[in-house]
Order: sequence, then structure tokens, then C-alpha cells
Amino acid sequence: MKNWTLSQTGYELFADMGEKGRFAGVKRARVSKVFHTPKQKMLLLFDYGDEWRFVVQYIKEIDVPAGGKLPIVLSSKGQAPSQYGYDEEEYDEEE
Repeated sequence: MKNWTLSQTGYELFADMGEKGRFAGVKRARVSKVFHTPKQKMLLLFDYGDEWRFVVQYIKEIDVPAGGKLPIVLSSKGQAPSQYGYDEEEYDEEE
């Protein structure tokens, strides 16, 4: 994960929006095609401006009962901060 900018595998949202990107679009990427072996990790870069980085790891394939909901978060670490670092409702009132 240290040299993520050198990765030869990736998926980009902007490719789905018609922009030329380095990688294929993310919208049609299926988890079963992206992750091949248990314990495989991938970096999720959320918000290109703030560079929020999340490590996503494939643990195992499970059968989901009828009516079950996906995706399932099996675990997380730490307390999630607010997305933009300020009170979003207060910001909306200023506009």
C-alpha cells in the first residue's frame, strides 16, 4: 500500500463519467472479478481532493440469505470523523 501510485490495477469513477483515465471505470467492476484470493487488499481513494484512503480487504465469500442486505462491513478501526471537518448543516445555512 506504500507505493499505491505505481499500481498496475485500478478502477476510476471519472472513467465512468467520460473522462480519459489511467484505469477502467468502477461502476461495472464486480467484487468477484477484482478480488481473487482471500486476504487480498486494495486501496479505496475517496474524495480525490482530500485523499481519504481506506484499505479494503477480501476476507471470504459468503452466501447471503434471501432478503439479506449487501454490502456488509465486517469490521472497522477507529471512530469515523466528519467528512469535511465542519458542521455541514451550519455550512448550508451560510449559502
